[in-house]
Parts: sequence; structure tokens; C-alpha cells
Amino acid sequence: MAGAIGGLLATIPMTLAMEALYRRLQREERYPLLPREITQNLLQKVEADALLDEEQRVELSLVSHFGYGAFAGSLYPSTRQRVAHPLVYGSGYGVAICAASYFSWIPVLQTLPPPHRQPANRPG
Repeated sequence: MAGAIGGLLATIPMTLAMEALYRRLQREERYPLLPREITQNLLQKVEADALLDEEQRVELSLVSHFGYGAFAGSLYPSTRQRVAHPLVYGSGYGVAICAASYFSWIPVLQTLPPPHRQPANRPG
């Protein structure tokens, strides 16, 4: 449970960083944020996009984003026993989960292309 809470809480600064970086992009380079785009593409794949209005899509994007953070965090304790610097290891774990997701299951499910096939400013 502690790992899930940690993952949920760690999703907050990640989300804030994504928002801040998004706002720095020029208007023509702005795409929906990755959690929103992944959710939208998955909804289209299962033909459920028309069932939700805009507010529901936003809510589902947030719930799935934070839910994934909590799920990934819940797996963290199984990767380590006691560590001297849990913040450092936990942060590294979070970055590894994020990178592994964007290079593995996200492109495999064809919800987004892998980062190296996206516009140059996007993966950053």
C-alpha cells in the first residue's frame, strides 16, 4: 500500500512538470499531454470515444494517469528490500517505469508511436 501511495504522490510532480513543459512549447507544437492522448487513443480503439463527453474524457485521463502511477508504485517494493536512499531509488524507478512504458507497451498497443518517432520537441 505504501508503494501505491508513493506512486500516486510521485505522479503529482511528474504531472506538474509535463504541464510546465507543455506551456513552454510554441502553440503550433502543442499536442494533448501524453496521458490524455493515450486515453483518447485507447477509447477510440475500443470504440468508446463517442460515449463520453469532454469533461468525462478529461476525468478519465486524470484517473488513468494517477491510477497508473499508483499501480507502478505498488510494484516498487518488490524490486527492492531496504535501501539507503529511497527517494533516489524511487525517483530512478519512476523514470525507468516511464521510459519503459513509452518504449514498450504504449507503442505495442499502438496508442502512441515510440518517442524516437515523434516530433523532436514531444519526447522532451
